[in-house]
Amino acid sequence: MMLTETSIGRKNTFSNPLAALNGIYEAKTFRLNQDISAGYALSDNLKLKLNGGFNYWNLKETILSPNTMYNPAFPAGASSSNSTSAVNNSNFISYLLEPQLSWSKK
Repeated sequence: MMLTETSIGRKNTFSNPLAALNGIYEAKTFRLNQDISAGYALSDNLKLKLNGGFNYWNLKETILSPNTMYNPAFPAGASSSNSTSAVNNSNFISYLLEPQLSWSKK
C-alpha cells in the first residue's frame, strides 16, 4: 500500500468511506390542506357560491457536520473548530376565497 503525503505533512493511506455517516441530516414536515364550498340560492335564477381553501406547511430541518466526517490528515478534519451545524424552521401559509355569482335564464 502506498502512503501519500497530505497538505499538512502527515502520512495517510486512505479516507474512511463510512466517515460521512457521522453527519446528521433530519427534516420534519407538517402540511395541512383544507377547503370548503358553500352555496345559497338568492332566487330561482340567481345563485351565490363561495369556495375557500387554506394551506399550511412547516419544515424543521437540522444539519450536523462534525469534523469527524473528514479525513483528519486534512485541515477540515484536523480540529473540531471545523465542525458545523445548521437549524432551519420554515412556515408557509396561503388561503383562497373565490366568490361566484351565477344567473340562469329559465
